[in-house]
Amino acid sequence: MCGHWLPSSIRLFWVILMSKVKKAKLASCGFQEAGRWFISTNVKSGLGFQLKLYPAEKVVYAFEVQDEVKYIGIRREQDFKTRLKAYQYQGAQEKGGSTNKYVATKIKEHLQAGQAVNILALMPSNDLKFHDLHIDLIAGLEKPLISLCDPDWRSPNERVQSLSVKRFDALRMTRYVHSRNR
Repeated sequence: MCGHWLPSSIRLFWVILMSKVKKAKLASCGFQEAGRWFISTNVKSGLGFQLKLYPAEKVVYAFEVQDEVKYIGIRREQDFKTRLKAYQYQGAQEKGGSTNKYVATKIKEHLQAGQAVNILALMPSNDLKFHDLHIDLIAGLEKPLISLCDPDWRSPNERVQSLSVKRFDALRMTRYVHSRNR
């Protein structure tokens, strides 16, 4: 195991930091199974989806394969169903078109390999306020959830930045513990 020379408390931190977050962890945060992706001959992209929860809502969503969270995103401007259609049609017209194509390709690869790609969703309360300021929990949850899950389907640039920050934090934590033990 990487970091075998670290004190046990830091090793535990390292294992948690580098492990993949399972669907059960998101379920404990309130995520529900909202639907699934499937191969479709009815659309040019070959991707179809079935959505049973929150089609007209604004949500935080995740895609899961074999109990592992692969992607996390949010939908604030339009409804959830419209957001999923952007992946389905790999819409380059919409902002984030390259992400749509990348994620759609990953979905299709897993489906063609015979793996189910499930759609999870969380619709947090929309009535949270701090004094007179409305707090957008959907926007506020995206980055912490991405940081927690480190999903595989993020763009390569995002993954490098995230890993660099995590490694820096782990290194900083290791130095802190070593300085306290002297």
